[in-house]
Amino acid sequence: MDNLIQDIRFAFRTFLKNPGFALIAILTLALGIGANTAIFTVLDSVLLRPLPVPHPEQLVMLTDPSAHGMSNGSEGGERSMLSYSEFEYLRDNNEVFSGIFASDSTVMPVQVLFSDSSESSSTTSALQSSAGVRLVSGGYFYTLGIKPVIGRVFGPEVDRARNSFPVAVISHSLWRDRFGLDPQVLGRKIEMHQTSFEIIGVTPAGFFGETVGESPDIWIPATMQEAVYPNDDLLSPFPSGTIDQRIWLQVMARLKPGISLAQANAAVNVVFQRKVAADAAHAKLSGPDLKDYLNQKISLEHGARGASTLDKSFGGPLKVLMALVFLVLLIACANLANLLLARGAARQKEFAVRLSIGAGRGRLIRQLLTESFILAFIGGALGVLFAQWADALLLRMASSTGNVGQEAIQLSLRPDARVLGFTFAVTVFTALLFGLIPALRATRLDLSPMMKSGASGSTAEAHHHRFPVAKILVVAQIAISLVLLVAAGLFVHSLQRLNEVKVGYNTEHLLLFRVRPVPAGYKDAAIPRLFQDLLDKFKAVPGVSSASLFGKRAL
Repeated sequence: MDNLIQDIRFAFRTFLKNPGFALIAILTLALGIGANTAIFTVLDSVLLRPLPVPHPEQLVMLTDPSAHGMSNGSEGGERSMLSYSEFEYLRDNNEVFSGIFASDSTVMPVQVLFSDSSESSSTTSALQSSAGVRLVSGGYFYTLGIKPVIGRVFGPEVDRARNSFPVAVISHSLWRDRFGLDPQVLGRKIEMHQTSFEIIGVTPAGFFGETVGESPDIWIPATMQEAVYPNDDLLSPFPSGTIDQRIWLQVMARLKPGISLAQANAAVNVVFQRKVAADAAHAKLSGPDLKDYLNQKISLEHGARGASTLDKSFGGPLKVLMALVFLVLLIACANLANLLLARGAARQKEFAVRLSIGAGRGRLIRQLLTESFILAFIGGALGVLFAQWADALLLRMASSTGNVGQEAIQLSLRPDARVLGFTFAVTVFTALLFGLIPALRATRLDLSPMMKSGASGSTAEAHHHRFPVAKILVVAQIAISLVLLVAAGLFVHSLQRLNEVKVGYNTEHLLLFRVRPVPAGYKDAAIPRLFQDLLDKFKAVPGVSSASLFGKRAL
């Protein structure tokens, strides 16, 4: 320990004598380590990190984790999502799950009226704002193992009847931002489309639900769906004589102890086939239609990472970025190794003197590695700060390239133990990578000729020619840089090709947005009137030359 402290003090004195080198080395490492930390943080959040719930390894997905939205009709083959009646049947007839729940595959933005007081107060005030609302079944919190920080959560009782349990559980972030962590929030009312809900509990900090990329503000029972989707029925089974139904639910379950994924998959499909056969008989299907309908099945997947809105869109690009920033780190290490080789050549006289008075070569190597580790750890610390800024920028860029009307991507990118452990490992690897070879080369000296000649004498030059490490590092830098240059060129070329795609109309000065009339309470003939009124008002806005409608969006 005394020797280590002595090495650290000597290293800092050396850096103070040559601050330019130290600054360049630290900034280079901060860029390389910071870039790797930034991309790993996002990659970990999107693809690797388990849900922040107890024992996530016991969770399984009965639906496609990346499937979202809503459709009418039926599905064949492996089911991506389920209807509410199908979920109810699986919930009531399975023997392999200790808990099961369904959740709306989409977080709906709803205009919510927040009450600042409970009903018992003589004076109340309210504030309207948009909030992300997720419909879930009664087993949601129990299956995930979530306990509220205050209040309580709803349970299976909310599944018994429609419109009978107007209760809500709010997120910790909403409790903090809207209610200032007021413990009196319990019992306050929030109103959605003329339906008043009572706040009964608050989820723990860091809990965002079961879907990566989304972070609901409010959870309400699925049986209260009319408050989120007015004038729409998402719970009833298909009409008599048809197989059409609303497919909109993600379903997740927790395995019972001792039950494997394969066992659960087989048992669930036996139950599901009974449901499918009964539905086919109800719809009086026959021939090819019956065969296709009976071909449906459920494919269980490990659910530790939950569902995701980002896996398909960003999983591949993030892996490519991770490889590219690792190459950037290798270039930084090669650059620093060259700098250390140059410094080692300039310090050979110093090393020769220390060796001649009794210092061992191992002692000098340890001193040089200490200097490398100090540079790497300072660069790594700055890299963590750089990574936080880069992650925020990357998240904004990813959100801005999303679909029209899509909510901003919600990810927790705070450095946790996993990220800091990765940064530490990268820092140690980097220090060894750029510090070990220069340390070994700088201390490999022939003392007699070295003491007679200068630091840059003939012996050092001859040794350099016998082992041209610097030249090898330069070649490696050029090779890696060429790979990065080609990759960047391909990206730019692809972007140019995309920008040159002819869409058949002038794309400049266009504003594209989505209108959701049904969640706002419009139905039947009121919807066309709403769009026509909007068109008339848009055309009257100064600076608008024209406006039109297409599909489900307004242009």
